[in-house]
Amino acid sequence: MRRRVRRVVDHSASPGLPAGPGGVRAILGAIREALPDHDAKIVHMVAEGDLVATYKTFAGTRVRELFGIPPSGRTGTIRVMDFVRYADGKIVEHWNAVDLSDLTAS
Repeated sequence: MRRRVRRVVDHSASPGLPAGPGGVRAILGAIREALPDHDAKIVHMVAEGDLVATYKTFAGTRVRELFGIPPSGRTGTIRVMDFVRYADGKIVEHWNAVDLSDLTAS
């Protein structure tokens, strides 16, 4: 029996990156390189039905360029709000909003 492959619909995929897990891995890899001492925190998480919403932060010292923002040697914070919809225990849709304003100010 063949297993049905379900595609994730990423409504906020970054331009130039693949939608889905490959794009997420690329973004998290870029954050790890630019903020090697980063501290990731889930600040809030709410679930209702098949949706999970999280507000999280990634704070660290910027030692490399990140999303076109040059390194400063200062601590900065990325703020992220995600909505993820699940079906049969798998992610099927994703939306997010990212706030980089603290990185450009620090």
